[in-house]
Amino acid sequence: MRVSKSQKVEFHLPHKALYTGAEAGKSPAHEGDCSAGPAACSYPGDLKELEMASLPVVTTQPQYGVPVSSISRNTWQTGLMDCCTDCGVCLCGTFCFPCLGCQVAGDMSECCLCGTSVAMRTLYRTRYSIPGSICSDFCITLCCPVCSVCQIKRDINRRRALGIFW
Repeated sequence: MRVSKSQKVEFHLPHKALYTGAEAGKSPAHEGDCSAGPAACSYPGDLKELEMASLPVVTTQPQYGVPVSSISRNTWQTGLMDCCTDCGVCLCGTFCFPCLGCQVAGDMSECCLCGTSVAMRTLYRTRYSIPGSICSDFCITLCCPVCSVCQIKRDINRRRALGIFW
């Protein structure tokens, strides 16, 4: 907040005192009465205090010295239709879908019959805190099961390469 010398600034404090200041950076003049008397009134000493009070609150700590790969931990490493990023996975999914489902289930230490299910996609997504919902998992698995399983397998391969697969 920048205040020019010609602007009038008003400060409203919780105890109903009104303060105004005509110049930036100077203590405003008292223009009202406090319910507890002038001795109990607190005068803002500087406009910088007001500027600092209006700054946004930090809700997450900045991460210094954290590897770049950890920034993408909570997202899919590839998109749903990114078949060209790993053609081997997409060819396996296209021509031997059950085999790819068993590979995904084996990578996740689950039953081979669960590899292509909504439950497997939801388990994987929640394990890595990837945004989404069971409804979106259901729709993706229902409409494009091959793409869904291929995306999970590509994600597993990328996370292994980055050392963040568990």
